[in-house]
Amino acid sequence: MHRRLSRNLPSQTNLLTSVSDYAAFDTPNPVSGEPVTIYNLNKAKQGLVDLLDTTADTPKASSTYSGFEVSFAVRLPGGGNMFGGWSTDRIVSVSCASYDPNTFRYCYQQRYEIPYRSDFKFAGSCPLPLGLSLGATFASYAGVPLAVNWSVPSNLFPGGRTQSVTVNLVPPGSKYLNSWTQLDLSVHKAFKVRKVRLDGAVDIYNALNNDVVLLENQSYGSSLGNPQQIFQGRLMRVSVQMKF
Repeated sequence: MHRRLSRNLPSQTNLLTSVSDYAAFDTPNPVSGEPVTIYNLNKAKQGLVDLLDTTADTPKASSTYSGFEVSFAVRLPGGGNMFGGWSTDRIVSVSCASYDPNTFRYCYQQRYEIPYRSDFKFAGSCPLPLGLSLGATFASYAGVPLAVNWSVPSNLFPGGRTQSVTVNLVPPGSKYLNSWTQLDLSVHKAFKVRKVRLDGAVDIYNALNNDVVLLENQSYGSSLGNPQQIFQGRLMRVSVQMKF
């Protein structure tokens, strides 16, 4: 299955300022050393705010989603089954409708190689001797995209800074967290005690005990790249359901 969807994005305009109220200057990129253009607001316009939120009907504020998906489901002899699927997609955005030219950096993502990112999932179950049932789920996920957000120091602004500025230092599509996998296992057994039906289960989540980083600090500085969220370690759950 192929899906493609485009939509306009919300945009915000300050009715009291415009792009022409900003003065440009270049400063070295602290990551690559290449020049980065920064814009400083005219002091006469400092603090003037009258915001208008709109849904921009313009190619300067849009998002396009493209994706492919394949899935399957199979019944196995003896009462087993398995199903799964593979999907790959990407989102390419344009966010150039702002009044602040500092937000124009990388705003036309069509100019960059935004790769497709893929996920895969497989699940199945099968009966075992002694009334047991075994289930397994295996999934592989793409890592999330990353940025390097630099809060430009005030001392770099010629004539003094009029407002704080944060810019991304790396192009979109160039930096991602590592892909990661998850394996979950479960064993179930149902049995009767007189008129009471008991369903017992032992579930093991993250059986491979992966410690993958799910989120990291994206602010430029000494803590850049430090983990902020790690996938939960191996977890076992024992449960019993009683029906009477």
